[in-house]
Amino acid sequence: MNKLLLTTVSAVALAISATAAMAAGSTTYITQLDTNQSATIDQSLSTAGSAVGTLGNPFTQDNGEIGGLSPLGAGGNVIAITQAGSYETFGVNAPSFQSGTANQASVGQAGSYNDAVLQQTGYNNGNAYDTISQAGTGSDVALEQNGTQNNFSISQDAYSNGSDFTAFQVGSYNLVSSAQTSQVWASIYQIGSSNSFYNTQSGYLDSFTSTAVPITLISFTSGELNTTYAAVQDGNNNLIVNNQWGPGATVLLGGQFGSYNNIYNAQGGNFGNLAYVAIQSGTFLTINNNQSGDWNLLNVNYQYGNNSSITNVQSGSVGSRYPCSACSNPFMGLPYNNAANVSQSADNSSISNTQTGSNGLATYTQFGSSNSATLVQSNTNNTATFYQDGSDNVMSMNQSGSGVGINGENIGTLIQTGGSSWNTANLTQSGNGNIAISTQSGYWSLANLVQSGDLNTLTGVQNGTGPSENVASVTQGTNGNTASYAQTGSGNSVSIHQ
Repeated sequence: MNKLLLTTVSAVALAISATAAMAAGSTTYITQLDTNQSATIDQSLSTAGSAVGTLGNPFTQDNGEIGGLSPLGAGGNVIAITQAGSYETFGVNAPSFQSGTANQASVGQAGSYNDAVLQQTGYNNGNAYDTISQAGTGSDVALEQNGTQNNFSISQDAYSNGSDFTAFQVGSYNLVSSAQTSQVWASIYQIGSSNSFYNTQSGYLDSFTSTAVPITLISFTSGELNTTYAAVQDGNNNLIVNNQWGPGATVLLGGQFGSYNNIYNAQGGNFGNLAYVAIQSGTFLTINNNQSGDWNLLNVNYQYGNNSSITNVQSGSVGSRYPCSACSNPFMGLPYNNAANVSQSADNSSISNTQTGSNGLATYTQFGSSNSATLVQSNTNNTATFYQDGSDNVMSMNQSGSGVGINGENIGTLIQTGGSSWNTANLTQSGNGNIAISTQSGYWSLANLVQSGDLNTLTGVQNGTGPSENVASVTQGTNGNTASYAQTGSGNSVSIHQ
């Protein structure tokens, strides 16, 4: 049985014509109880101030089950709302509630300073065509879904002053996607397994942020920055995909907790992009970062779990620079171009980094065993530091380019410590005026260190006690190179070729 309460109240006196009344702002209240209901609301004649819901909350499509936890198949409700003016609302400060299974909602708001709130409880709510779409300035969206296999899309086009959305999903196999342009921010909190979040931002100075504390959303004022706030994903098989195009983009990810979780970030633009991951904890974890342009930064504060990987690609070369005083990248204005600072605590895991252009910076820290760290830096004035604590680890560093003296060289530092054994350090530097430092502590370690060019300097240390049996191989060419190597313990060997 369908039960429909539909009431429209004009904001002006009844003596005014119907068209004039709607232009001044109209209000619609809807309550539908049971399944397979539909409601279509068109408030496009209003220029400002129309509303769907409130006055005791009424927008409700309820399948009639207590708490909305219906059996599979109960639900099937549909809402379609069109609002064309400004300062218009759908359920702000109200539940705006759909319960049951396979409910659908489509909301279009075309003016400025509009607000929309939608809550869905149940299963299989939303689909690829379910969208809250806002085109205008200073508009807000809040979405909450509680259940399984829910799906929703947010679209915002804020041509000035910014818009924002927040999304909260509890359950498994849920998906939320966002497409935003110009001075916007968004936040997402997902708890459960096999959830996904896709974010695409285009415009100037975008950012994407998440908190590390469940159910806590950060307040952020950013001036010209586009800001996305995404909260924690807690569960297994979860995915975050972030794409940002334009200078000064920022993504701040609070954390993923669980196994088989993945983070993919791509930032393109002229300069000043920042990607920050506070924590990723579990097993079989993946972080992939790709940044193009100059003055980019990747900071992975902590990845904790076995069989995990971090892959970073940064491209750019220092040349003429647009001013970017508002950029979030702390390396703006400093001598470094692209920078990566990564920490990993795990076994059987890897870090891979490629930086093209001059003035790159890479800092790796790994704790655990059977890990690998690789780096390729091209051109001049690059600096890299590797630190590994554990056994059976491998580090490989390749720096190419040339320079003369303190202002031109590449600098590579490789450190393996912790009383470890069976570690391997590989270094290749090409060009002139490079500096290499290698330190290994433990037993049965191997160092392969190669410098080609002139005026290069290499310092190596292998520390062990008793029968250490460490091996070092040093090759330098052609002229004016210096090598210094020290070994402690017994059974060690070093070979130097100049």
